[in-house]
Amino acid sequence: MAQFVKPNLLGTKKEFTNRFVNPISNGQHIDSTPDDVDLMKKRAYVLYKSLDGCS
Repeated sequence: MAQFVKPNLLGTKKEFTNRFVNPISNGQHIDSTPDDVDLMKKRAYVLYKSLDGCS
């Protein structure tokens, strides 16, 4: 839906996956490293702020 409201806001599907999906997913596992968890939190925040004005 974000692509419909603000085209190219999150990049292509591949860019979105590399920038957000993979880091967020990697930081959610029981055996994630502290660096993975830190990156997950940063990427989730960036995604949240990027989508803040879309509703």
